[in-house]
Amino acid sequence: MDNSIVLQAAATWQWGVIVVCFLAVALWETRQPRRTPSWPAGRRWGLHAILFAIALIGVPLLLRGTPVAAAAALEGAGSRGLVAPIRALPAAAALIVTFLLFDLTQYAVHRILHIVPALWRIHEIHHSDPDFDVATAARFHPLEVLATTASQLAAVALFAPPVWAVLVCQLVAMSVNFVSHGNVALPRRVERVLRGALITPDLHRVHHSADPRDYSRNFGQSLAIWDRAFGTILENPAAGVDHMKTGVPGVGGEESLRLGYLLMRPFLTTGRAGEQPAERTQSAGQQG
Repeated sequence: MDNSIVLQAAATWQWGVIVVCFLAVALWETRQPRRTPSWPAGRRWGLHAILFAIALIGVPLLLRGTPVAAAAALEGAGSRGLVAPIRALPAAAALIVTFLLFDLTQYAVHRILHIVPALWRIHEIHHSDPDFDVATAARFHPLEVLATTASQLAAVALFAPPVWAVLVCQLVAMSVNFVSHGNVALPRRVERVLRGALITPDLHRVHHSADPRDYSRNFGQSLAIWDRAFGTILENPAAGVDHMKTGVPGVGGEESLRLGYLLMRPFLTTGRAGEQPAERTQSAGQQG
């Protein structure tokens, strides 16, 4: 595929996926909610839309590009990557390898965000949502989006995957991100089959539990195979699916819905939960 065509269409396809997936999951959870929301959706969604817009506009400007654009630049320069010449593989194999490498990278970055205290302060904003629904997929501190996008750029530089494969992987990751954050439940038989390899809404909801025994598990973005391989899978929350609370201890009420507070919270030194992320991860690993 012509890289110029991919680059020209990338923004259109990405926005199309964002709008279609968001609306589809929003309609699904409105008609068949998994849990009863505790806050009006309109206020939360408005806040999350602002956070999303800040990151969407600011991060590419700071990094001077996107993973798709970086892949095109490397391909234009003839770079073959440091690990494997993925572009030399047949199309199907190139897509599979690119997807696995990107998803493993996101698993590793997500886990690091929980382990390193300074990074947890940033990632904590995502977990501090008082509810859990499709809009939570857009609730990220801009610094976290900066860090995760930088990791994707590093993966592109390291592996030099095809431009089209990078775009496809990003579109899939966006789609799964909205679905996995949905306030929905799959049919039990479908859930049982899919969670063997994929991150389902029920699996990812466990990761958003307010209980320290739960939320240092299920780090996968699209695939659950990494959690299963590295011993971080947790099938059900300690309190049970129906009684699990979401959010972060110490962050709740009005402050969790104030833009200024959320942007500044990573830099605050007071009013934080006592247990450190590394201790949560260690205790979770011992349970597993």
